[in-house]
Amino acid sequence: MNEWKGDPTDREEGSPPLDAEWLVNQVAHALRNPIFAVTLQAESLALEYDDPAILDILRQLQGLGHIVEDMLLFGRPVSPDPRTFEARRFLESVVAEHRAGNRYGAAEISLQMAEPELAVRWDEALVRTVLDKVLSNAMQHTEAPHRIGIEVTVEGPSVRIVVSDDGDGIDPELMERIFLPFQPQHHGRPGLGLAIARKLCQAMGGSIAVSSTPGRGTTVTIVLPREMST
Repeated sequence: MNEWKGDPTDREEGSPPLDAEWLVNQVAHALRNPIFAVTLQAESLALEYDDPAILDILRQLQGLGHIVEDMLLFGRPVSPDPRTFEARRFLESVVAEHRAGNRYGAAEISLQMAEPELAVRWDEALVRTVLDKVLSNAMQHTEAPHRIGIEVTVEGPSVRIVVSDDGDGIDPELMERIFLPFQPQHHGRPGLGLAIARKLCQAMGGSIAVSSTPGRGTTVTIVLPREMST
């Protein structure tokens, strides 16, 4: 088992508990195959029988599958592979995907960019995952149609992405633990979304912060280097 051998005071405030990534990875690998096998059986039954109960079981299993995939993502090492591309086109594709609607419903998402022709050198897959987690999290605690704003500015060598929503905000008691794995993130529901987002941002040389006012909404600020190094 991996062990932390340094001074505990050297760990960054708000970091996951010691060995959390290793433990989550082990549990995810143990769960993945059984869930996959049962899901296949449920899919076979759904094709054979027109039973709402079977469809409900299948939906629950698919939800568990998403959780396991998040656990694997949180538990595995991250090695950014950046390339240069146009930021606006990339961000518009992310916005379009969430506007079309996912399991949380359709959204009204506005995108504002201070530099429309901004070129960045990012790991596209990692940044997309961060934005997907942040946007999905915002959509879970705003009423449909979800209203979310994204503002992108350039500050020297960094790009700042601010995602704000007009939802019901986050309980102040939860804010201190919001980036820890399986800690309640809103409405008391635990999850891995923001823990994954934080891990990926740090791996890319960036940061992520959350501010929230109960009853007025939440703002997530992502800061990434404009030119990521490998």
